[in-house]
Amino acid sequence: MVHFLKDTVKTTNTFLLLFNGQQDRIDKSLQQMLRELQALFGETIWLNIILCFTFWPYDKTSIARRNSTGKTETWKINDFNLALQDKYGIKKNLSAVFIDSYARKDFSLGDKTQQLYFETEMEKLWNLTNNFQSFPLRTIQDVLEEVYDLRGENGQLKLDIQQLESDLKEKERKIQSQQDSISKLNSELKEKEWKIQSQQDSISKLNSDLREKERTVESYKSNVCQSNSFNYDMGTGICYKIIKEPLSWDDARERCRGWNADLISIHSQQENNLVFSIAKRLGRQTWIGLNDQAQEGSFVWADKSSVEYKNWHYQIPNGGRSKCVCVWYTDGIWDGHGCNYKKPSVCKL
Repeated sequence: MVHFLKDTVKTTNTFLLLFNGQQDRIDKSLQQMLRELQALFGETIWLNIILCFTFWPYDKTSIARRNSTGKTETWKINDFNLALQDKYGIKKNLSAVFIDSYARKDFSLGDKTQQLYFETEMEKLWNLTNNFQSFPLRTIQDVLEEVYDLRGENGQLKLDIQQLESDLKEKERKIQSQQDSISKLNSELKEKEWKIQSQQDSISKLNSDLREKERTVESYKSNVCQSNSFNYDMGTGICYKIIKEPLSWDDARERCRGWNADLISIHSQQENNLVFSIAKRLGRQTWIGLNDQAQEGSFVWADKSSVEYKNWHYQIPNGGRSKCVCVWYTDGIWDGHGCNYKKPSVCKL
């Protein structure tokens, strides 16, 4: 068997030990085979062994019987692992699968429970073997012969080591010279680090001052918004007011301009999310400041800001009469409608 494994199989990644699931102990013939494998291939063979219990039916009657006696799959695995650890000094618990030898027979194919467990255990076996690394089948004697050959090379290695030691001393001398240079550079580096730290302290102070000023600006913006009866959104820094009354686009803009504001322009996803949240609460499409009233197909913001961010439904509307843009309350997408339609709107201060 050993010559067959070494000369024909040569490499493997898994040894599958088959046990009769109806037996509670390891028989003597299997014990002898395991001792031979361990003696020939060493302790590492246990790293690539999987236990496979056959004659393990999964019909409902068998499952109920095992559950009532306590002799379940978990019990079986633990019992056999304890036996193997006691007899062979194994340091790990071996993985196991349970495969009913009759599962693929004609009289079992109609049993869905039986087939489900069979497929599950086969998939488990496949996954376990894929996690093992392949290794050459070498006996302990093979390893000893390799060691003997290595000893023959030892004399030449000693000579090589002596030459390496001589070369090492020369390199150590050069390294010492380089270390002296490095020490000088380290001293200069520490001086520069001190200067950098001083600059970083100054930058930290400036950043602290900047954050304080930003908080002051945010507070000022919020106060300005409130003084004009507008809402303030901290995430976008926008002062806005909602016109719930449905108006045409032009009437909505005129209402905004009466508050020294204009229909809202949107320049980022975050700003679009703000308008979307408003439209969603209102449950209506909501006017924004984008329109092509001046030139059909050329959309501009009412407040004259640049058009950079876009969130059209499919593509920019074209053809037909002039269009004004609204935000859908279902998904925040833009769409062009006739400007005379009446909708809620959002003003931006």
